[in-house]
Amino acid sequence: NVGKRQLWELQFKNNYNQLVTFNYALTENETDFLTNKRKTLEAQSISKPIELYTNTEDFYVLVDQLSFSVSGVPLIPCKE
Repeated sequence: NVGKRQLWELQFKNNYNQLVTFNYALTENETDFLTNKRKTLEAQSISKPIELYTNTEDFYVLVDQLSFSVSGVPLIPCKE
């Protein structure tokens, strides 16, 4: 499908009763584990949609460096 791109809208939701901050990355490459964006969400809030264009129907979202403070420390271990 040369020239056919997929448009996605992604939103993050904070189900915690407190502010959260985290790093994230959106990629088509499942081996790309580098987060390059930072997001802060107030308690019980949903982020504005993020538009993502891909060349395939598959993409990956990596989230890490979760914290309950604006400064990003201390980090909270993610559950597997």
